[in-house]
Amino acid sequence: MLICVLLIAGAAPDPAAAESEGDPVAVTTEFGYIADGLVNASGGIRTGSAYLQNIDATVTIDLGRFVGSRSGTLFAYLLWNDASTFSDPVLG
Repeated sequence: MLICVLLIAGAAPDPAAAESEGDPVAVTTEFGYIADGLVNASGGIRTGSAYLQNIDATVTIDLGRFVGSRSGTLFAYLLWNDASTFSDPVLG
């Protein structure tokens, strides 16, 4: 499953905040990875195991610094989960 969300928001610039923050970057990225290894050694429908994983990525673009517009922010969030299942086929 692949989910992508795009959000565009604008606000009036705050010169005092810009001065106190120094020179922030125009593009910020963040990545995250979560993995779970699950094992059913006895009971349930059958014994078995599964490896589940989740990947998150975000990108934030300060439009004022990136393209020279007056203000605004572009934010994108990407989420990917593999199709592995554990509860239904193994535990019941």
